[in-house]
Amino acid sequence: MQDAPSAPSASSASTEAMASAAAADLEPGKRGGRPCIRGLRITVYDVLSMLSSGMTQQDVLADFPELEPEDVLAVLAFAADREHKVYLSLFAAALNALTNPISPPHPGA
Repeated sequence: MQDAPSAPSASSASTEAMASAAAADLEPGKRGGRPCIRGLRITVYDVLSMLSSGMTQQDVLADFPELEPEDVLAVLAFAADREHKVYLSLFAAALNALTNPISPPHPGA
């Protein structure tokens, strides 16, 4: 009987996030400052919207022949990493609000 594959380690997840960050560049003036793939004029949003509309990785690569299969995976890793950062940001803000409530103004102040 074969063992189930193990989950990726935290270090491999951070390596993937670094690879996706390298694949997605932010350049002011290019595509409105949106994250672009490897300096191309193809945004992370372009690829994500194509995939979410039902296109396959092969369809995306056919539409953008300058992309590599790894670029599509990097876009997904970039989106997952960004979603995680948004969650952590919201969680930190909520925790801060709970631990440091805003005091009502003092009467007569």
